Amino acid sequence: MISVFFSASEGYSRFGPGNVQDDQLFTSSQSCSKCHNDLFSADEEVDTSYVSRWETTMMRFSFYDPFWRAKVRSETIQNPEYQEQIEKKCLPCHAPMAYKQMEVDDSPQSLFDSGGLIDSTNPYHNLAMEGISCTLCHQIMEDETHSGSYSIAENRVAWGPYNPDYQNMMNRLSGFTPEQSSHLNGPGFCAACHELYTPYFDEDGNFITDDPFPEQTPYGEWLASSYSEEGGETCQSCHMQKVPSSVISKLPDQVTQREDVFVHTFFTENTMMLDIITSLAEEEGLDIPDITDAVDDGRDYLEGAGEIEITQSGWQDFDMDGLKNDLTVTLEVINNSGHKLPTSIPIRRVFIHFAVYGVQDNGNEVEVFSSGNTDEEGRIVGVEADDNNLAYEPHYDQITNEEQVQIYEGIMGRIEGEIPIVTYTLLQASMFIKDNRLLPKGMDPLTAPEDIQPKGEEVVNDGNFTGGKDTIVYIARNLKNMNDNAKHNFNTFRIEAELKDQTLSYRMIHELEDVVDDDSGVIERFLEEHQHHKLQYELIHRDEEYISAIE
Repeated sequence: MISVFFSASEGYSRFGPGNVQDDQLFTSSQSCSKCHNDLFSADEEVDTSYVSRWETTMMRFSFYDPFWRAKVRSETIQNPEYQEQIEKKCLPCHAPMAYKQMEVDDSPQSLFDSGGLIDSTNPYHNLAMEGISCTLCHQIMEDETHSGSYSIAENRVAWGPYNPDYQNMMNRLSGFTPEQSSHLNGPGFCAACHELYTPYFDEDGNFITDDPFPEQTPYGEWLASSYSEEGGETCQSCHMQKVPSSVISKLPDQVTQREDVFVHTFFTENTMMLDIITSLAEEEGLDIPDITDAVDDGRDYLEGAGEIEITQSGWQDFDMDGLKNDLTVTLEVINNSGHKLPTSIPIRRVFIHFAVYGVQDNGNEVEVFSSGNTDEEGRIVGVEADDNNLAYEPHYDQITNEEQVQIYEGIMGRIEGEIPIVTYTLLQASMFIKDNRLLPKGMDPLTAPEDIQPKGEEVVNDGNFTGGKDTIVYIARNLKNMNDNAKHNFNTFRIEAELKDQTLSYRMIHELEDVVDDDSGVIERFLEEHQHHKLQYELIHRDEEYISAIE
């Protein structure tokens, strides 16, 4: 299905399906769907339709993304004199076709002002709503670039990984000429937007652009990993489903079967945002495709991103009283992705829920120790940042009480005097106060480029935090004493370890509540919808083990 919601309106038919005009850089995805939809792999088991698979991804919804809109709006409200610079930094990757066309037309448009891009009457609105669409990516020139500074081909070429069968047919139908180029298969191609450095204000109010903040660096992380070695995994091989053979067009009938075809799935951990987009679109009466399969695919994909394993458990005597009452458990946390886990913009966090349950004779369980529980507001219990916007949870190599939680995250900071202060405002961020996000395999925390090295005294000094994994010890004190005193008579304890993902940290969301005077309504709209999803976490992996209370 091609959604009416995103189709070109009569008010701007210039960017609708059909042949492009001389001054037009792009065309609607509907033009591509005529030939590149209703496709299947050679064994007919996988839908390889380019447009319909892309239509349910975050690439498709880059401009409609409600958190992105709310976050950009909060930054412009806090720094109104730099609104133009903020929008110019964000639009090339979230509304790329509209932004590039506005450059050609010499017609700058604001994002949130009256009649701005989010207004459906804006002449570039429908082009913005196309998101990161077909004729954007397939026209990006081969170049090592980042932070949205890519260039678009001037001769209306559409690059792809295969030699085209029928160039003239596609040119007649769409106005674009297909040509083969391997640069779309390389991770450097994705870095055009997914390697982002942002300017910031220093403590004197100077706008710093020559030493920007490394806001998201998945490409640099991949380069520093063993995945970047010849024959290793790439962005495309992880985030796009690969089929051995498929046609890439349904016209003409004699089109060649291609080998090793990447389906436009663009898998993401951002399942919560897809759910929110579905809810918002329904409330606003907008017509979008069913995203259920994309959400399920994202969850399946996330399950392969990491592992947690109980590698050792036993009873020890830490009180030196001759009684082994203390349960010690060693966990190994493994990152299977080609970049940090989590990666990209530091709004996400991955955390460990560790619990011990006493098992009664009738099979009932009683929780006797737990770290990493969540409450009814979406907070992680015991995490300092969720109660204090100037605090953050340190990295641990050993956890000894329930108020300590291992969270893998990036915490942004600004300098005030000579003291680093926590911030959730991108235009204030000049550094990471904490960055203990799990490193990809092969990345050396000591020799990696400075921008992507771990940050924070605790993680820097943790010799068990290495490329691809982290080892952490949990100590639950006096469990046997607790057992005897409570007269539970546990003969067995069950140990549970879960690795969980939270798309948006509690504090990042609630910092938006302090931003006022949002006449566009995008912040309020997002916060209202997020209330229905605040308890949403995704399970990456879990492990459990039983240990006898009797030695």
